[in-house]
Amino acid sequence: QIAPSAFQSKCVVDDWWKGQSFAQEKKSFPVGWIALKKNPLKNSFGKEFSEQKKLLFSFEKLPEVSELVFFCVLFRLIRGEVLFENKSIRTLSESENDRIVVSSSCEGINFTGDMNIRASTWGITSIKRFF
Repeated sequence: QIAPSAFQSKCVVDDWWKGQSFAQEKKSFPVGWIALKKNPLKNSFGKEFSEQKKLLFSFEKLPEVSELVFFCVLFRLIRGEVLFENKSIRTLSESENDRIVVSSSCEGINFTGDMNIRASTWGITSIKRFF
């Protein structure tokens, strides 16, 4: 049994993200399959976003916040494991010119803005869509 609190944000700054456009959008994604790499891309940590994007193959994309969180929650519910445990993953989603970074741990999911800087703890993963 997993406590509902495991799926709540652990943001320490008054849930700043709740009013942001990425959290308010009611996006609908085309029907189809999405494959997510369950590990960060090798050598993606400690690079600026522009450098990280160069690590993607032409058929790979960065996940939106909603896609990444969906996979983290689903993986936790089905497998009982934390996807990207204690890692921070940059997404395609933006808030006030920052890329949104999703962190996942046994305590829950956290969001932060990347402030367009290089951080040794921020990596990327990729998705591939099949439509």
